[in-house]
Amino acid sequence: MNLEMMELERKILSSKEGRRLAQISLAIDFVYGKDVLYTRYMHSIEVANCSQIMSASISKSIGIDVDPKHVARIVALLHDIGHTAFSHAGEVALNDHTLKASGGSVFFDGNANNYTRIRKSKILKGSTNEDYILASLCKHPESLYEDQEKILKIVDREIKNDSLYLRENGFKLRNNLKQTLQCLIMDTADEVCYIISDLTDALNILSLDELKVMMSELPVKYRNKFMEATKGKNIFKAHLQTFFMKFATNFTISEDGQLVAIDKDIEELRITLAALNKKYIINNKKILDIREKNGVILDTVFGFLFNFENRKITFPSQFYRKRFLDAKSKEEKIKAIRDMCGSFTDKGIVDFYNKIKNIKG
Repeated sequence: MNLEMMELERKILSSKEGRRLAQISLAIDFVYGKDVLYTRYMHSIEVANCSQIMSASISKSIGIDVDPKHVARIVALLHDIGHTAFSHAGEVALNDHTLKASGGSVFFDGNANNYTRIRKSKILKGSTNEDYILASLCKHPESLYEDQEKILKIVDREIKNDSLYLRENGFKLRNNLKQTLQCLIMDTADEVCYIISDLTDALNILSLDELKVMMSELPVKYRNKFMEATKGKNIFKAHLQTFFMKFATNFTISEDGQLVAIDKDIEELRITLAALNKKYIINNKKILDIREKNGVILDTVFGFLFNFENRKITFPSQFYRKRFLDAKSKEEKIKAIRDMCGSFTDKGIVDFYNKIKNIKG
């Protein structure tokens, strides 16, 4: 990693947009804070570590440096910069309220909000790799906002450049890549880190007996050792961490331009753990109950802010207050409210919820 990218990493982590992620929970809500829980901030750092490891491992496997611009960590640190309060639950709720307020003409998307937050903070201004970083953050090009269409041209150009780079260095690539190399790597690194973080956080809500039931569904090759590790939560955490490197170093690039697993057994374990995460953790009743309560907060705040035609609106942000007042149309006002809501943290939205409850009272 060169000095410019090291300085950019420091800049991101210390910025307001970067630090706000420390107040947004991951899979487990802060209410279960018996232990140190993962936040979007911690998750982004772990994805940065994983992306760097994966880049080094893949480079070794194909004999070509897949991160010649030294941006693996930067892309990973920015991949969740657009998360709003309560992560994915907030994204769904905000999109629903935006669509309703606009009659379907305006929407909210977390990936598109990455670009909104980056543009507002000017965090990439002056970077020699700005275009490549922006292109590598584009996981869902179909979900970009209208005013972000220029990103699509950057994405198309950088994908072609990456494809050409591989071919010029002797790699037999059948067709052009579908994403930049670092977008492919970041996306998979994100999945790897979710498995580790969700299982670690789940120890706050699962008993050891429940954990044993979960681990009993693992592939036979790994089942016994994972079952033995359920003797204690710290033992389980330590055992789980030994698989981080195994997952991260288990990929190479196929001639079809996809990341593919080297060891099929390790990949089967990773996929199974991901499925068990969804079955036993993401859909755990305790978590669903908390999400239902959080849903009330989200709907109350977003409903209050989007209902701006019949009353004087209260703004949690002076920047967006000015943007709202300067807007020339209802659609522009909705976009201002959408982008403001996209900057909420868990704490911020709870505080504003309590504030408007007092106003209503």
